[in-house]
Amino acid sequence: MKARAKRTGEIVDIERYGADGSYTVFRNSDGELKNLPVSFYDNFEEIVETKDTINWEQRRYEIAKEMMPQVLHELTLALQAGAKVEGIGVIPATEATAERAVWYADALIAELKKGKEK
Repeated sequence: MKARAKRTGEIVDIERYGADGSYTVFRNSDGELKNLPVSFYDNFEEIVETKDTINWEQRRYEIAKEMMPQVLHELTLALQAGAKVEGIGVIPATEATAERAVWYADALIAELKKGKEK
């Protein structure tokens, strides 16, 4: 089950926990298996997922993945037009390109979340 760590807000996957509150075993956001001597009930809040629940991290990945070709295309056009792009070599597939694709994804998600709040 998915849960949110009350102290940090991190979303984790709970593997198992002691009914008496003696331990909690979970996978953190990096996929590492953790076994802590802490109570699930005191330290985590269960996230109830329904078919209407949106996994925003998954959506972020999907949108950024879809934006990569567009960002690379824009960068290529800029380079062909003679623009000086700092940190870009012969192959423009850099961290800056990925960061720009994620920036677009974050902007779209923020706008989508605004519409849901209205």
